[in-house]
Amino acid sequence: MNRILIAPQERSPYSRVLRFVGPGRVVNQPYLEDFLKQFIYYDLDEVRIVKYDEVQRIRTLEIRFGSYRAQSAGAMKVVSEIRNGAPRIVNRMSYGELDCWAQVKVTWGTDPCAT
Repeated sequence: MNRILIAPQERSPYSRVLRFVGPGRVVNQPYLEDFLKQFIYYDLDEVRIVKYDEVQRIRTLEIRFGSYRAQSAGAMKVVSEIRNGAPRIVNRMSYGELDCWAQVKVTWGTDPCAT
């Protein structure tokens, strides 16, 4: 039934849900899906627009990955590498994308299956 079998995990602040807040140019489902699939393999359970400020064009998007360990943690690592200027990632980005990513905040969201 499950392709990746692991023992039950203790509670932690991490989950399979990531919340992105930032400019709508990069915080949108088509862009993030295309961008992330260059670096990690993942399955999505759901993508939700939590909030969109039309005046400032700031979007809050919640991505619910299929798993924590193999997917949301990998996506968070990609975000960290962007912040650290990892050449394997930033060399594939335009200056406009880099400017937008400088404004993006990514946090762990609450897993709907955790309650």
